[in-house]
Amino acid sequence: MIRERILEAAFFEFSEKGFYDTNIDGITRRVNISRVVFYSYFKNKKDVLICLLEGLRYELSAFLFDRRCQKLWLNTDDINEFQQPVIYLSEILADSSGLIRALVQGVLIEEEIFLLFSNFLGDFASIFQSKIRSIQNNGRFQGCSPVLLSQIMSITLIMSIFSLTIGAFYCSAETLAKQLSIFFFSFLNMDEKAARDSDNCEPKSEKTRKTRRAILDAAKHEFSEEQKKPVTIASIAKRAGINRSTVYLHFKKKEEILKAFSEDSNRTTYSFSPLIPLSRSDESCFMRKESDDDEKEKSLTRVEKNLQKKDKLRKKIIESAKGVFSEKGYFGTTIEMIANASSYSRNTIYKYFTGKDDILGAIFDEMFILFHPAIKESDSIIHKVDTTRIDSLLEINSLVINLFEKYSKVYRALLQGSLQSEELRKKFIEIYGRIDKPLRKKIRELRAGGKCKAASPAIASRIIQTYQAHTIWMFNSGMIQCTKHELLLALAKFQFCFFNFE
Repeated sequence: MIRERILEAAFFEFSEKGFYDTNIDGITRRVNISRVVFYSYFKNKKDVLICLLEGLRYELSAFLFDRRCQKLWLNTDDINEFQQPVIYLSEILADSSGLIRALVQGVLIEEEIFLLFSNFLGDFASIFQSKIRSIQNNGRFQGCSPVLLSQIMSITLIMSIFSLTIGAFYCSAETLAKQLSIFFFSFLNMDEKAARDSDNCEPKSEKTRKTRRAILDAAKHEFSEEQKKPVTIASIAKRAGINRSTVYLHFKKKEEILKAFSEDSNRTTYSFSPLIPLSRSDESCFMRKESDDDEKEKSLTRVEKNLQKKDKLRKKIIESAKGVFSEKGYFGTTIEMIANASSYSRNTIYKYFTGKDDILGAIFDEMFILFHPAIKESDSIIHKVDTTRIDSLLEINSLVINLFEKYSKVYRALLQGSLQSEELRKKFIEIYGRIDKPLRKKIRELRAGGKCKAASPAIASRIIQTYQAHTIWMFNSGMIQCTKHELLLALAKFQFCFFNFE
């Protein structure tokens, strides 16, 4: 009896305060018991949360593995029947939204809760796997792991409901569930011929892209060791594990490889610095550029120089903060630590930022600079994506994966902060809004062309952002076990089916 009362009290505490701010005193006050009595049933608050989550998992599993439910999941002829289990699951998750929010917070802090969340994903994924395997037997989705595809579907469901609880969606749980059903239904029912055509067109372009990337990666390492040994096409080919003739199919000489890095940097504005040092042949050009910069600096007014100096100082604080947040996370980071790392005083930092939330918000802005409001819609990378081509979707997903990889350590702190701080939660939703505009326009254009007709541009755009960001985060955190190429292909196929379903 007492155990059940403790669990009930803990449910409300976690729902109201989240994992980090819930403490044992708050739970015991609700039940009117002592800490001694609490410890006779549970070790700590983590133990209580795991017990509550196991109960939710049992309730969900009973439904997921019910034969009648599975029959509906696999009934891909009628979307109205198909969406009923999605609506029911969404309602269960929405009713436990506070617990789900505490779960996600706990995942970012505690290893045991991380493992429990992996089991949650496995339960949801299992209901899709058999259907995906049968689809693969018909020749579709070749080269994609059915486990990985089903994990993406599970993440889409769970994390969309989670995003609903923090205000990233402006709709009811039922409306969101119906839109989620469109994603799943289109994926499982994509026109066979169109899907096969996409499968057939992908390997060649993907193989070319992968080979080119391998050459550039090998060259990066070779040029970084240029002082130790001369860099040649042969040495690059050897490191990449291919022959010289293959390198020459992509690049005629070393200078073209250097140029390719420069072009990649221009296409991707978050590539802040060259990946390899300049060759000696480029040093004179670089020196001329420095000389030009010096001339420009001389011509600056005192006010302009002052602003430039402040901007450099601000950037240095942000760079130092990245290292601290990456190591300590959101909760372990203090302004004092950032001050020590940047070699500036606390007072200096407070001249530029109101606190650590403000600094983390600036890192958010830097991470998603590609979607800054100042960028014209016609120049948006989303505007340029050809949703009818797998290789175009591969390219945009590759760009996003590389972005998250660059910020993988600090992104954990960003997530922690967005679940704890109202200021960062608003910043998180603001970033959603920036990406929304071009993505909504893309979906409206597709609807006008007869594709994804039932999709709501406002909701679908946020679902896409949700599953893409959280799938990549889970990949970087080790929750999803696959190669980067496998993840790229799975995400591109999932998106292709939604964008091209009629």
